[in-house]
Parts: sequence; C-alpha cells; structure tokens
Amino acid sequence: MSAKPRRRRRFWTWALGLGVLVTAAVVVLRASGTERAVPVGAVVVVVERGVLAVDVLESGKIEPPDRVEVKSKIAGQVAAIGVEEGDMVRAGDVLLVLDPTDMKREVARAEAEALAAGYALEQAKNVQVRHRKGVSASVVAIADFEAADTDAKMRAASLRVANVALASARDKLRYTEIVAPIDGVVLERNVEPGEVVVPGVEATFDGRPLLTLGDVGKLEVLIDVDQIDVVKVRPGQRVEVRLDALRDQVLEAVVTRVAPASVRRQGRDVDVFPIKAELRSVASAIRPGMTADVRIRVDHKAGVLKLPMECVRAEGDKRFVTRISTGPKGEERLERVEIEMGTKTDREIEVLSGLAEGERVLLDPPPAGDNEMKL
Repeated sequence: MSAKPRRRRRFWTWALGLGVLVTAAVVVLRASGTERAVPVGAVVVVVERGVLAVDVLESGKIEPPDRVEVKSKIAGQVAAIGVEEGDMVRAGDVLLVLDPTDMKREVARAEAEALAAGYALEQAKNVQVRHRKGVSASVVAIADFEAADTDAKMRAASLRVANVALASARDKLRYTEIVAPIDGVVLERNVEPGEVVVPGVEATFDGRPLLTLGDVGKLEVLIDVDQIDVVKVRPGQRVEVRLDALRDQVLEAVVTRVAPASVRRQGRDVDVFPIKAELRSVASAIRPGMTADVRIRVDHKAGVLKLPMECVRAEGDKRFVTRISTGPKGEERLERVEIEMGTKTDREIEVLSGLAEGERVLLDPPPAGDNEMKL
C-alpha cells in the first residue's frame, strides 16, 4: 500500500475526532446553559426599573349609598302625586296623597265615640260620688256603692280605649300624606293617580315600591368580583372608574366594603362577591344606574426590576430566562439564568434576584404548556 492512502486515512480519522470534540463541546456548552451566538431575528429586552401595577378589571354600576324605597302604611287610592323622577326633595316634603275621605270618616266616628265615652264616665263618676255620700249617711247599701264604683272604673277604661282608637284614626289620616324620609332625588316612580296601593313591603299590586329616593350627594360603584380576584381586594384600595357615557373621563374611587360572603345574581351561573367603592367627587353628569369599567389597583410597586412575562420559562418550580452576555473576546453569548419572581401581572413580572438592571434578556415565548398561568 502506498503512503498516499495512509495519509488520507489519517486525515479522515483526525477530522472525525475533531468533529466528535466539537460536538461534545457544543453539548457541554448547551448543558451548562451557554451558547455562543444570538439567534438571527431574536427580540432582546433590557431589564429595567419601573412601576408594576396589579389590577382587577371588572364592570360596575353607579348607585347612591342611601337608597330608600317609599311605601304606604295604609291602603288607599292615589289622589295626587307631587313629584316626578329626577326631582330633588327634602325630608318631610309631601310626595303623594291618598284619598282621605274614608280616613276622615273614621276620625269623625272615633271622635264621637270618645266624646260619648267621656260623657258616660262623667255620669258614672257622679253616681259614684252620690253613692259614697249615701253610704256615709247610711241611706245607700255598700253593695250599691261598689257597683257604682265598678261602673265608673269600666267607663274610664272605655274612654281610654276610645282615645286609642281616635289616635289610630288620626294617624291613618296623617298617613294619607306620604312624605320624603330623607333629602335626595326621586330615582323611580312606580305609581300614577287613581291607582290603589296596599300597605307593607309590596306597596303596589305588582310588588314595587311607590317611589325610590336616593342621596346623590354621594355615589358609589357596585362591583361583582369572582372568587379568584376577591382575595386581592381590600378596603382602602384605589379604583379607577370609566363610565360608558363619559369615556373621556377617569373618575377616582376608594374601596369601602368587601362582602364577607358570595351571592348568586339572577341569570348567572357562578357566585360573586359584591364590592362597594365610593366616588371621591360627584359631577352633575353622573347619574345612578350608569354602567362603568372599573380598575381596582390591588398592588402598586415603584422602582422594581421587571421583565415581560414572555421572557420567562417555567421548569417545575423554577423560573429561567435567557440572558445575553459578552464573552472575553467581545462576542455575545446566551446564558440560561435562574431568577426569583415577585409580584406579577398579566403582562410583566417582578425580578427579585438573578438579574441586574440594564442586563439584556431574550424574549423567548414559552410553549403552550408553559403559559403565564403556570408562572
């Protein structure tokens, strides 16, 4: 065999060995979390300090905190109504009047019965006095005096009953004028002149109150929050309110109450937790019943290191990013770095450790299995 084929065999043996070494080196580099080149077209993000805000987004409805349903204490026919929806009223103002005819008759009857009871008592007392004198003069039997005394006491009791009936009749007559219990605005009117109303919880026959009043000097936003978000909400948190009718205005509110238990609204399949937030200022254009988009600021941190959520990969209970560093010869290389996460939003995460401000990280969207919910 000539020397030339032997040299060719040695060359290929050397090349094969070099390829194995290169492959092994690449494997070692990748296993250690380091690659030499940044992929072409890669998106690079710089670690920066800034504000990280965690918000709960929901819809809400404007309502007055003091909402009073006006009902009737007696049955009767509506004779007159003095207010319309939107009217301002003061406590004690007459809202509507029921026909007082029957009540006036009851008062007249009760007055006559009380007057008759008073006359009867006066006569019984006169008899009582005469019988007492007769007993002293031994001309009236003690039994007759005792009967007269008992009759006088019964007449006195009858007068008290008549006076109670008279007071009740006068109260009913007074109840024919239904007055405003608070200062406020008429939010709702569910009755018309000529309609018959009933006393109690259901003031009209279809189960609605006669009128609804509200104090619009203060307004609040009613918000329904699900069980996942309610644990983040507490009184005192800031709320941004954007009304559907006033999209160019952002109103400020403060959470005042978080319901301790859930409720199920009609037409919904899941339970919700009602939350109330009071508006800090009330403009004339804001009306009860308006709907709004609500942003509850449940967490707000300034000056924190942060990254887009898409930079992070999850592996078990650990979180990693791909950092771009510079090698000893000025070349760029990629390193897989473990980080510790803090607060997170639906877009960004807080970096507690593992990275420094100004470092560059590869924007590396995770596969579907490693979505942000798992982070």
